[in-house]
Amino acid sequence: MLLEDIFRDPDLRLCRYLLAKRPMQEFVQQYVGSLSLLPPARRGNIYIFQEGPDQYESEYDDYAAFDCNCEYTRKTGIGCRHMIRICRDLKISYMETVHPRWKFEKQPTAVKKRRRFSRSTRRRRR
Repeated sequence: MLLEDIFRDPDLRLCRYLLAKRPMQEFVQQYVGSLSLLPPARRGNIYIFQEGPDQYESEYDDYAAFDCNCEYTRKTGIGCRHMIRICRDLKISYMETVHPRWKFEKQPTAVKKRRRFSRSTRRRRR
């Protein structure tokens, strides 16, 4: 069963196609964490998440710019659970929270080239 079928979220298919394995694992971890978050309080463009004694403020503006004081996104380049929760609520693509360095543009072409190179190298050695 595919990820988008398990969570009944078709937007996850795009993430699965455009992210490498390790960034996708990090994204899924944050996505699952976002499912347990309570709806945030809102003050203008700022969304306030209360998690026990901790309070996190995420900002989303009209130019599709995200910022969160949990610092997860700044460290990893992958949207934190707070940003993903905002995307789910506002029906925004999750890929808006992912830094471009983690995105594939043409994954199938890159994979085919690697396979051809490795096969030709093996034949020469034998």
